[in-house]
Amino acid sequence: MIKENSDLLSLIEVLLKDPLEFERIGGHDKIIESGLTYSHLRGLIKRIYDINENQLIETSNANSGMIGLLNSLSTGSRKRKFNHRVDRQKPGKTYFKIYVEGDSWFQFPVFQKDIIDWLNRNDDFLIYSDAYGGDWITNILYEQQYITALSTYSPNFFLISGGGNDLVGSHRLGIMVDRKSNYAKKKYQTISDIKSDLLNMVQKEMILTAQTFLNKEFYAIINLFKLQYSLLFSDLYHPKSKQKHIITITHGYDFPFPSPKRRFSIRYPLQPFLNSMVDSGNWLYTPLMVKGILNRDDQLAIMLAMIYEFGEMMSSFAKTYKNIYHVDSRGFAQTPRDWFDELHLKSHNFHKIARAYETIIRNHSSLKDKVIRTAKAQPLKTE
Repeated sequence: MIKENSDLLSLIEVLLKDPLEFERIGGHDKIIESGLTYSHLRGLIKRIYDINENQLIETSNANSGMIGLLNSLSTGSRKRKFNHRVDRQKPGKTYFKIYVEGDSWFQFPVFQKDIIDWLNRNDDFLIYSDAYGGDWITNILYEQQYITALSTYSPNFFLISGGGNDLVGSHRLGIMVDRKSNYAKKKYQTISDIKSDLLNMVQKEMILTAQTFLNKEFYAIINLFKLQYSLLFSDLYHPKSKQKHIITITHGYDFPFPSPKRRFSIRYPLQPFLNSMVDSGNWLYTPLMVKGILNRDDQLAIMLAMIYEFGEMMSSFAKTYKNIYHVDSRGFAQTPRDWFDELHLKSHNFHKIARAYETIIRNHSSLKDKVIRTAKAQPLKTE
């Protein structure tokens, strides 16, 4: 037991100090075999962000202030709709029971239709949602309310979204970058090292550029995300698990455009007001400017690289587990006009992403590819 603890502590230090070396030595499997728990992961994220337990709880604003109020109103409405549909099921009709846990791509509080809002327009979808805008995946997994929900509602599908708030909320993006990276190692030396048919040559060059700014903390966080989801899925699909037959659908995010602008369009007249309310600009643009990364192309490259790595990590689980499918939305939004703010697509674009979920829910058993892409590689446009 002492040796196992020693191995675990040693691997934790490698993850924090040299995360790419952690990947090279197969650290993910080794650290889980050494007894890694959610408590260890929670300790890791506190060390990376230099915060204590109270700050970790308070920093997630899913249950506080105006966002907390709007979350509560939206969640209440969804649960009333769920109860209404359950009570009025018709004999002989097929229903899809769905449990949802996650962040603001699944719960953008009122005024906007998010992915789950669009899915809820299907009257044969019985959706029970515990998603909250602003929530952290580390809190979602640590609190484990999904365990009770999966047993209580016995869904056919489990939709989970999380990681964006952990990465960029409250200026945390600034921890991941600097004008000159504190990490001597580079994940990719040349374009040919980036094995992806999702990206075009311009985008691969952008990733090489971004590496000069990405700190070791970024790679540590990506590894941390992978470990969090790995623990979740290893428990969910354990041979003795009651839920091992459930279909899980994961997703990543799209390549964003850092900007302090309050966006406006005739189709979305409340957009400037909501941009101000949620403080759009402070998620991505301001932290980059604080760190002295002033060049627009460099800012775009950094965000593309971050979301690319997060998406690669998330899509890997669909290749590992037979009952996991992944919606890959990277490259879907082509201009800032496709976005409602720095982190969220406009409603009609969320609608298009939701269609990929519907495809999996209705046709998963006949799909040839378990990763559903919503876009092909295209040049990013800044205007």
